[in-house]
Amino acid sequence: MVLLKVTWQRHGDSGTGLDNVKVDVHYDKEDRVRHVLTINNPTKEDVEGRFVCRAENKAGTSEKIINVKGKMRSRQ
Repeated sequence: MVLLKVTWQRHGDSGTGLDNVKVDVHYDKEDRVRHVLTINNPTKEDVEGRFVCRAENKAGTSEKIINVKGKMRSRQ
């Protein structure tokens, strides 16, 4: 298995904090990995935002910008 470091941040944000998110890591039978970002109690900024997923290993670094679109649910 290849050692991999994955980080998430809001696009354009130099800070490291995403306090309301959780990242789950899933492996399939071929040891392929999937990182799933879950946003708890999303803000308007979250559901209309852009996030950067950055993956690093000994072979190099890759980044992907993820556009998030959704609707806010009323909180009761």
